[in-house]
Amino acid sequence: MKRHIVVCPGHYEKFKGVIKNGYNEYDICDEIVMELVKLIDTTKYDFNVFRGSLIDKVEYINNINPDIALEIHLGNSNNQKVSGSRTFFKLNDNDSKFLAQTILKSCVTNLNTEDNGAWVGWYKKISPKLVSLNKAPEGWTAKLDLFLAKTNCVPVIVEPFFISSQIDCEEFLIGQKITSVANSIYDGIESYFNNNY
Repeated sequence: MKRHIVVCPGHYEKFKGVIKNGYNEYDICDEIVMELVKLIDTTKYDFNVFRGSLIDKVEYINNINPDIALEIHLGNSNNQKVSGSRTFFKLNDNDSKFLAQTILKSCVTNLNTEDNGAWVGWYKKISPKLVSLNKAPEGWTAKLDLFLAKTNCVPVIVEPFFISSQIDCEEFLIGQKITSVANSIYDGIESYFNNNY
């Protein structure tokens, strides 16, 4: 039986996300997605790409009900020294958490990036690291990310590297390693299905 995957570039044409180090997040994410398209084994997977607003993405995904859905983003920090890979998963969803951990491990191993962790997804008003260190402001509560909270399948947000990191941009963009980034995400997807079904 074929597994069904939906992948979306983070943001969309009318809101392209972060611009750092001379690069635009949406354009890079879309390039990663297009490299993923080339890798898909169509004998094993049905694969759809969707571009659009967050609400449109959620509606599209829920209408076709795939096994998993990924939204590709790039990390962003005010500290240019922060680099590496991280993922976000759906609250109280063990499959989403396992998928996030599996893709993260693949990115860290294959891209030789720093492991910034797999986190419960929320709007990034505060960093996951501060929350994990119990340094969140008193009374702070997470606002769950719409993509993760409202999709009915197993969702994950993947940030394979940081657009705000000059080191990451030199490695993956100037170094033209977008294919390697896509390969790492794909390997994580394969590992998830091989170990979860």
